[in-house]
Amino acid sequence: MKYSDIQKIEKRKDYQNLVSFADQYLANAKNIVVKSDEEEKKAVGLKGEIKDTMKKGEEMKRFFVDPHKKFIKMIEDKFSVLKTMKEADDILKEKMIKYQAEKDEKIKKEKEKIVEKMKKDKNADLGEATEALEKVGASEKTIEAEGHRVTYRVDRKVLIEDESKLPREYLIPNVSLIKKKAKEGEDIPGVKVVDEKTPVTY
Repeated sequence: MKYSDIQKIEKRKDYQNLVSFADQYLANAKNIVVKSDEEEKKAVGLKGEIKDTMKKGEEMKRFFVDPHKKFIKMIEDKFSVLKTMKEADDILKEKMIKYQAEKDEKIKKEKEKIVEKMKKDKNADLGEATEALEKVGASEKTIEAEGHRVTYRVDRKVLIEDESKLPREYLIPNVSLIKKKAKEGEDIPGVKVVDEKTPVTY
């Protein structure tokens, strides 16, 4: 949809009516007082009118939006190759992470051997041990190849190993399950069921 198409919508009489009705409805809704049966009936009438107008507005909106949804779907299908490329990128990422983990583990073990050797040999030269540790080094954080560069960023992740051991303040209630069971009549400590009236317009 072009900007000129949007301007055409704005010029349509039925759209202008929607805008004017919306402002009018909002002002009326704010001003209406519901403290008697008669006033309640006025509110029902206004609510029904708003619902009918909203329905017309939704139909108008669909008239303009639906054809573009199909067009967007066609474009998405044409560029589905990007998903294939993303899959290839994810595979490479996974393999590189695995290789880095193996590399880090190997370096760690080599360093541990040097430290253990130094602990066992009381006459070991500290300078030689330090030099040996430096020689083992560390895995590179940035790798460059063919004009491209990858940097291994370290993100700290928190993994919950056993939920049953978590303190109470870190537990989140399963609200959807609580609502379902409470509505079915199950008595759940700390939960209160109340009936609230909601006006539904027909």
